[in-house]
Order: sequence, then structure tokens, then C-alpha cells
Amino acid sequence: ESFEKRRREKVRLASRLSRAKKRREFLTLKEANEKLRDEGERLKIKINQLKCQVENKLSSSELEMIAENAALKIQLQNHKAFFKEFMRLTTGTPSTRTAQHDLCRQGSVSAQDYLKGLIAQSQLYW
Repeated sequence: ESFEKRRREKVRLASRLSRAKKRREFLTLKEANEKLRDEGERLKIKINQLKCQVENKLSSSELEMIAENAALKIQLQNHKAFFKEFMRLTTGTPSTRTAQHDLCRQGSVSAQDYLKGLIAQSQLYW
């Protein structure tokens, strides 16, 4: 019985030490988590401050120029794609008159629609 008491006392002590260790680890992790959250909030605030500084340094005319430049880049890409497709179609044209007319009829509707779309898009930015 005395052996059993010592064994239970050892288990109790080990359990107490284990719980204390887990508690310390938990508190350490909780503290580290709070520090990281505070650091994250601080960094978010700093990012917003820097964004405001950048936006304030750009004048409204510079912002308009940047927006216009982006719109022109998109238009240029659309025009390049159109001419690339147009050149692809014209280099492979059939030699017979009937086949050429069929090809023109098939492509004219889509080409017209594409051009109308480009013109409409171009006018949005003018």
C-alpha cells in the first residue's frame, strides 16, 4: 500500500507539473499572439498612412493621366488583336471568286461588330 501511495503521489506531482507547463506555454503563446496582432494593426495603420502620402503627392492631373494611359493601353491591345486577326484572315484567302465572297460575307458581320465595339469603347474614354 505504501508503494501504491508513492506511485499515486508521483503521478499527481507529474500531472501538476504537466498542467503548470501547459499553462505557461499557453500564456506564452497568448502573449506572442497579442504582440503579433498589435504589430499587424500597427503595420496596417502604417500602410494606410503611406498610401495617403502617395495619393497626396500625385496631383489630380497626374491621376487623370495615369487613368488615360491605362485606357489607351487597353485600346491599343484591342486594335493590335484586331489587325492581327485581320492579317491572319487575309493571308489565307481562297483563290476562287465564290470562296472569297463567302469568306467576306462570313467575316463582315463579325468584323463590323468588332469595329463598333472598339469605337464605342474608344468613345467612352474621350
